[in-house]
Amino acid sequence: MKTFKRFVAFGLTLSIIMCSTAASTFASESTQGRASNSTEVHDFLVSGLAAAEAVSEFEDTTKTKFSVEDFSNLNITDDWETDAEAFLNDYLASRSIYRIETLAQDEELQEAKATSIAYSIDCAEWSIEQNRAKDIAKEAKYMFISHYVDRKDYFWNQGKAALLLDGEQRSGPDGALARWLTASDRQAYDTYMSSTKVSSSIQKVGSLASGISSLKGNYETLTEGYEHFVLTRNVFSTALAELLNGFDASLNKEDLCEDSKWMVNQMISKCSEDPNVRLNALVQQYMEDDTILLNYGEVDKEKLIQNSAVVVCSYILGGCAGVAGSVLGTLTSTMISFTIETYTDFFNYVAWLSLQYGYSGRYALRFSDYAGI
Repeated sequence: MKTFKRFVAFGLTLSIIMCSTAASTFASESTQGRASNSTEVHDFLVSGLAAAEAVSEFEDTTKTKFSVEDFSNLNITDDWETDAEAFLNDYLASRSIYRIETLAQDEELQEAKATSIAYSIDCAEWSIEQNRAKDIAKEAKYMFISHYVDRKDYFWNQGKAALLLDGEQRSGPDGALARWLTASDRQAYDTYMSSTKVSSSIQKVGSLASGISSLKGNYETLTEGYEHFVLTRNVFSTALAELLNGFDASLNKEDLCEDSKWMVNQMISKCSEDPNVRLNALVQQYMEDDTILLNYGEVDKEKLIQNSAVVVCSYILGGCAGVAGSVLGTLTSTMISFTIETYTDFFNYVAWLSLQYGYSGRYALRFSDYAGI
């Protein structure tokens, strides 16, 4: 009898090992099938997160808040877009002495954040391919929570980039089988996302997954968004550096920020009235206006006006990509909106405690599904 039990136990163990090997191999092959596109997606996400952080830093300092909706009805033309990019590049070239890479020390963390989102989308695509799910947006959100939130050691309690880079390890049998979600997991994650703060933030992961998936493999389209994000990050960093360091030392920094806020809002209004307005002409118009910014000398007035113009311009390019209503426009708008609802809002401690309470039972169901028991 004991021999028979040992034989059964050995057979069950061998079956689990074989299932593990086959599933791991299949998952690896499935991932490799999409590997040629992963670089474009990853770079798009990295540059988008970096741009969002730069915008957020500028907003926090100047007390100016932007909204993608402010530009949602603008009918930006190709000519305007070309003119705007040239204007931004000329600005950066002429002010290289003030240019600072404020986020250089956080590059590793930006890479890790982008990797976590990109991998969640990758896992969602795998799940769709295996007929385990149908909605790419929902599945990407579930996969993000499964890999990076539903765990004992999570990024938000340690701040370690490594905890956003171990997705593949957690996907398989040596980790948490985080890819093999069951109905129980999805129900628990829906409850987690019902937290208002978390829901609106994680929804962005779903929006990115849906947009990227709709490109149907034509990921080179993301290059345009990537280039605009690079401009956005550099311009906002440079404009802020100049506001803080590039003006006459006698000028009050708070007044500078307040005037910059006023000027930016004036230009947003002008762009709303005429989305084809040329930036050089707009700058010249304000420079010739003797009723505004009377406390500034000509040089500092020009700097403030030009700074405001490039901020508005780069936000339109980075936030809407000049393609209102397009897939790329939606994708870039979602990325830049991380300035308002930041990456840290993906986590809610109270809701996380509830997840952990039922983790063991959900993992048992996940393992049974994975092993075919």
